[in-house]
Amino acid sequence: MMFLEQRVTIDMNKPTYEEFLKTVADHRITILLDTGLYRHIRCEQPGTRNHYFDLVTWPGSLAYTGDVGSFMFSRSSDMFAFFRPDGEGTRINPQYWGEKLQAVDKNEGHLEYSREKLIYMCQEHMGELVDSMTEDKWSKVNQAIEAEVTYADNLDDAHTLLREFKVDGKQFFHDTWEWKLKDHTARYIWACYAIVHAIGMYDAIKPSQDV
Repeated sequence: MMFLEQRVTIDMNKPTYEEFLKTVADHRITILLDTGLYRHIRCEQPGTRNHYFDLVTWPGSLAYTGDVGSFMFSRSSDMFAFFRPDGEGTRINPQYWGEKLQAVDKNEGHLEYSREKLIYMCQEHMGELVDSMTEDKWSKVNQAIEAEVTYADNLDDAHTLLREFKVDGKQFFHDTWEWKLKDHTARYIWACYAIVHAIGMYDAIKPSQDV
């Protein structure tokens, strides 16, 4: 099976919820402030600041900060209510939540170039052309894309290689500037898990509150 026929997993380098849980297995929650919509909670392993994080809320905003980046969101009056998942407690919504970001981590931000996304988009494009080429030509183009395009290791290179790739002297890819070649950073995904996890810990020790 050729390279572009193998379906990629877009989030292959992102932490899973199970991996996140391993890093915070010994974390404990401390409520530093809890006055209506004004809250400050800290999650950390006693005796170490490794993977610690704080959540601070005020009406309309939530700030997450700690050992794994910093992000600030703004959406609804009670941001704990906004981030509480419907149903299953591990559910996160990085794309939608990303639309509510007001500030992002200075080191990585919340989006980065993804080679997996580039491969995926090339696969989608080739899939649309499978009935318009002979099998031999499709295979040759497929192999050429693998050799000449999909090795790009940054966003600028990816767009340049897509623009310059030709078949029989003609440009093969068109309007690729519209392609979404970025994915969420590992730090941002970790933060999303941390927010949901911390709110769950907060709710567990405040069973009388109306959630």
